[in-house]
Parts: sequence; C-alpha cells; structure tokens
Amino acid sequence: IEHLPYPKDVQVTFQNRDATSSEVEAAAAVIRKEANLHTNHPRLTPYGVMKE
Repeated sequence: IEHLPYPKDVQVTFQNRDATSSEVEAAAAVIRKEANLHTNHPRLTPYGVMKE
C-alpha cells in the first residue's frame, strides 16, 4: 500500500484455496496495519476473510 501515493479506497480479495483461515486473517491484519499507517488512511475493504 505504501507505494500508492493517494489511495482513498483499497479493496483486497483473498483467494484462500491453499491457505488456512488463520493465514488469510494474518495477511489481512498486515494489510490493515499498512492502511492505518498510510498518511491518507485509506478505507480498506477485505473480501474473502473468514474467522475460524
């Protein structure tokens, strides 16, 4: 996300065919953290994130 200069909305789709729910949630957490740290604080919409 840091390479995007002015993001407002970030949509992420997780294809978790070969990943566990925990792995997908961990990846989503990293992306959420990056969005929160970005100076524009873009709105993040994750798709395909499941809780165990």
